[in-house]
Amino acid sequence: MRSIKNYLNESIENEDYLSESVLDNSTIFSGRESDKEAIENWLNDNYKITGRLTIKDISGDIVIGCTGSVEVKNILRINSLTNGMFRWGVVRHYFDCVNCYELTSLEGAPEKVGGYFNCTYCRKLTSLEGAPKEVGGWFACSSCGELTSLEGAPMTVKGDFNCDNCKKLSSLEGAPIEIGGNFDCSRCTNLKSLEGAPEIVRGVFNCSECDSLRSLMGAPKEVGKSFDCIKCNKLTTLKGAPEKVGEEFLCFDCPRLTSLEGAPKKVGGKFYCSRCDSLTITDDDRRKYNIRDDRRLGL
Repeated sequence: MRSIKNYLNESIENEDYLSESVLDNSTIFSGRESDKEAIENWLNDNYKITGRLTIKDISGDIVIGCTGSVEVKNILRINSLTNGMFRWGVVRHYFDCVNCYELTSLEGAPEKVGGYFNCTYCRKLTSLEGAPKEVGGWFACSSCGELTSLEGAPMTVKGDFNCDNCKKLSSLEGAPIEIGGNFDCSRCTNLKSLEGAPEIVRGVFNCSECDSLRSLMGAPKEVGKSFDCIKCNKLTTLKGAPEKVGEEFLCFDCPRLTSLEGAPKKVGGKFYCSRCDSLTITDDDRRKYNIRDDRRLGL
């Protein structure tokens, strides 16, 4: 495999997707050669990199960009995304730090990622502070057992946003305002409210199996595809549900749900609410909400 040094010494042409601060070759790295060597060695030890790298000194900060993808290879030992001597700038394709069990912070992560950013199964990660500001693909921080909020999450995610199975996540505050794909916060058993959730989700919104969730207050105003709140054992009301759901609305297996009050005004597909033991469904409800006799489907 080619060394990081070879990548750093190559120039970049026709990579318009990157910010000018990374590509502007009028700025030359002016630090000590020993610093550059230390960075090269650290990158070689800890990352698998495809594409070309740039190294720039921007207002005293050493910033590294990549035209391809970056993947942590030393997953069992790495506890930081940099060695303190640099920060990541723009990564065109993806940045992958999945299964980094010792990683405690995203400080130094890329400012922008053109593809996906994946930090799932980082079991010591307590915060998303330092995450990219913009992700062109999907963003995943699933199964981060110590994560308590989404503060610091990207401002823009054009694909899916996955924060499912984060057992200590108690708030969605910090989530992007709009998600281009799906939003999944299912199996977050400490989540008591949807306050802070994106206002608009173009794909599916999934908050199923959130055992502490008591209401849907704070849910997106609009969901482009399905809305899923099945098996929310403490959910008693649909108040706060989206006003508009493009496809199916699923709220079955919610044993404490007593009323359909607050259900979406418009559901593009079917409405599933079977096996809600405390819920009485009238004929008017069936006509109003287009409720499907989903017992035939085993739902």
